[in-house]
Amino acid sequence: MSERIERLEAELAGMRPQPISADLLSGIESRFAAGEARPWADRFLLTSIGAGALAACVIVTVLMSGPSGSNPSAALVSSPASLRAGDYPMAFARADGGWVDPFK
Repeated sequence: MSERIERLEAELAGMRPQPISADLLSGIESRFAAGEARPWADRFLLTSIGAGALAACVIVTVLMSGPSGSNPSAALVSSPASLRAGDYPMAFARADGGWVDPFK
């Protein structure tokens, strides 16, 4: 087992990356000297960061604000006089019931 590891280490030690060509180095150097930048990439990055920060602020605001005094959607939903066995999942899913308040 150790012989296989030693052979692998020797093979990996013998591997070297190819040298960088002089043309590539001079091209990179000239771009840095000219001050070329990627303004669109920078703007996109800053826009994405700003949008993420704004979304985080909205999420925190929604989570920190308490429930409003009246629930306008509760007036639109009519509850049946008696629940049937098939209605229980809907009753448990509704958050306007009195049993939900202790868990909020």
